[in-house]
Formats: sequence, structure tokens, C-alpha cells
Amino acid sequence: MGVGECWRISGGSGHVAINLSEAVFISHITMDHASPSLLSQEETTSAPKSMALWALLPPADDTEYEPNTIRLLKDLDIKNYSKNNLPVSSRLLQLIDFQYDISKQPTRQTFQVPFHVHFSTQTVFLEIKSNEGSRTTCIYWLGIYGVDTI
Repeated sequence: MGVGECWRISGGSGHVAINLSEAVFISHITMDHASPSLLSQEETTSAPKSMALWALLPPADDTEYEPNTIRLLKDLDIKNYSKNNLPVSSRLLQLIDFQYDISKQPTRQTFQVPFHVHFSTQTVFLEIKSNEGSRTTCIYWLGIYGVDTI
């Protein structure tokens, strides 16, 4: 991971759509950012801070979820989501709401999904709610983990 070698997002918030190579039962997510000791103050403030991970629910899933954990794909305001051939009415389940701390060592931090997910998914959305104050947000490393069967 080299300084400046990141997925750069304009602004302090945004979304990243991720299509996994296969459908899995999501268990945790790992984030990393370059160490603050290697960065300028501006580069340090580009670290994501508050985030949520959303999973695309299978169309036939009629499970009753908590009201605040379900959203429609269109509500995330993701540009060009139709390129993924996903209908606007696709439902998303919030798997985890978490805080990345750039000052915490090690910088690679893992966040476990706090409940057992009863469906597999191949498509997830990382919602970046805020960063450390920069006009851009950098994601240096992101890992989505799960198992193929439960």
C-alpha cells in the first residue's frame, strides 16, 4: 500500500458498490488506511470515519427485519446502479454500522457483523457517511469476508 494509492472519492461521503466473485454469508469487513506517520495532515483527514455495510437481499426474501435496517437501492442514491442490472426496488439490509479510527494501531481494523445473516449475497454497498474532514475520501484497503454455507 503506497501513499496516495487509494480509491479516491470526491467529498466526505459516498457509496461504493462491490460485486463479490461468489455469493457468501457476510461475517465481517476489514478496512485499512495508510499510517498517519506517512501522511500529511490533509491526507490523514481523507480517512473514512463513519460507515455502514449494506447487502442486497434476495428477491424472494420475505423475512421481517427491523424497519431502520432496510432501504431500497434508490434510497442510497448510487449513481449508475442500473449498470449492475439491479432494479430500483431492490431491497438492502444494513449489516453493520461502524467507525474506522485512523489514529488506532494497527490501521487495519476488522468489524464483525453483529448478527447471523440468514442469506448469501454477491452484492454489497459500502456507505461512507463521513471522513476525518477532507474534501476527498480515500479507501486504501477493503476486505469483505464470509462463508459459502451455513
